[in-house]
This record gives sequence, structure tokens and C-alpha cells, in this order.
Amino acid sequence: MARRSLLLLVGGTLTAVVVGTPVGAALATPGASSSATVTTASGVTARQAVEIARGYVGGGRLVEVELDHEHGRAVWDVEIAKSGVCHEVDVDRVTGAVVGADQDSPDDDGSCD
Repeated sequence: MARRSLLLLVGGTLTAVVVGTPVGAALATPGASSSATVTTASGVTARQAVEIARGYVGGGRLVEVELDHEHGRAVWDVEIAKSGVCHEVDVDRVTGAVVGADQDSPDDDGSCD
């Protein structure tokens, strides 16, 4: 009985660490997201998603990158500022494909938050 309890405890802890760490790390790194190497179970890191989004936009400054779901798909939501325009690019977390993109004007203070 004690052995079974120990195995369940270890298994549960490993599951929590593997599943919880990427989400927590990605969301807990404000501003430094471009250096994140967070990876989903099998797929694209935050750093790779930022490079994919920059390639799609044609360069620019990283504003934010976060884990999200769009249309039932797990994506990296990457925000890039370039030439006074705020770009939001959704990068599929498994394939790395750009699955959505949008442009917006900066806020009154000039930020893309």
C-alpha cells in the first residue's frame, strides 16, 4: 500500500511539473519573453514562435508572447511593434505555422500593450 501511494505521489508530481512549468514560465516572464525557451509537449518554443512572427511581419520589436487558444488550436500569441503598428501573430504551437494575424494602432501613449 505504501509503495502504491509513493508511486502515485511521484507520478502526480511529475505530471504537475511537466504540464505546469511551460505555462507558468511563459506567463511569468514579462518583457523577457524573447529569450524564453518554453516548449509545449511536442512543438515550438516561445523563442521560435517570436522568430516566426518577426519573419512574418518583417522584423520589429517584441512586445509580448503568451500561450493561448484560437479556434480550438493551441497557439503562441506573439505581439510585435513595427513602424508605429502593433502586429498580433498567432503561431501554431505544434507546427509553427502562422494561423492568424492582425494589426492595430498603438495606444494613446504609443505602446502596443
